[in-house]
Amino acid sequence: MSGNVRAEWMGDKIKGLVREGAAQGLLDGAEVAKEASLKQVPRETERLANSAYADVDESTLISIVGYDDPRDIKTIKQHEDLTYRHPRGGSAKFLENPVKASGNAAYAKLAARLRQALA
Repeated sequence: MSGNVRAEWMGDKIKGLVREGAAQGLLDGAEVAKEASLKQVPRETERLANSAYADVDESTLISIVGYDDPRDIKTIKQHEDLTYRHPRGGSAKFLENPVKASGNAAYAKLAARLRQALA
């Protein structure tokens, strides 16, 4: 008994869907980290907090969370110098610590988007 079997290659389509899902999941995860960071950012004024951003480069699938405060050197010093006092709230390592702490939630966002892309 012989029969014809017809198959359609969908690898490129699936690859594209997975890539889109990964990019969105990475952005969702970066947003989680950004929101966690905003709870620790020094609040002398709202200028630094208002400069927070999260983004993803879809071509490289690299996400980034940061602050785009024009007073960049002071921002870096505030982040790194553990001796700074923040009388209006916030702390040093206001980006690093929340990014590390939000890892599981960020991974969950990525996994959810990948599952959605493959559904």
